[in-house]
Amino acid sequence: VASIAKESEGLVEDMVEFISGDLNAATTLMKLSSHDYYTYNHSVNVSVYSIAISKCIFGNDKNLLITAGLGGLLHDLGKRKVDSTLINKPGKLDAEEWIEMKKHPGYGYQLLEDVPTISIDIKRIVHEHHEHIDGTGYPQGLTDKQILKLSKVASIADVFDALTTKRSYKEACSAQEALNIMAGMA
Repeated sequence: VASIAKESEGLVEDMVEFISGDLNAATTLMKLSSHDYYTYNHSVNVSVYSIAISKCIFGNDKNLLITAGLGGLLHDLGKRKVDSTLINKPGKLDAEEWIEMKKHPGYGYQLLEDVPTISIDIKRIVHEHHEHIDGTGYPQGLTDKQILKLSKVASIADVFDALTTKRSYKEACSAQEALNIMAGMA
């Protein structure tokens, strides 16, 4: 219990630092919670997964881990500008709806573009988390070396959480099932 309390203290210190550093960014994140609660929880999960994956790949560089975590936390911020009925639609999106949904990385980037306390790498994670190394992703169609490594990490974390979470249109997969699906996507 003592170790959990100590780790929790560090987490709270980081949250205080984030909120103190830019109250507007924190307020924007809280607005996402009221717009779409699933996306808010999903963003918290993606943040935790992004930190864990980054730690395994890149080591203990605190600044890099903070960037990974904040990028994961803010990755779907642009969904604030997407109608919540579209986000939670119980079924497949039609072509027009999918075009609108695919705008959320750009919307997120626009929301953060003029926030000086948010690093360019965090802004890139928000903008690039749906890019694919073969160029088939969106919104820019970037390829492997053009995509920030931490954006790739956020993409992995995003897919894993989406697969392992129950949604209005699908049941949750187990962690092993999700990893098998992701291996097939690689």
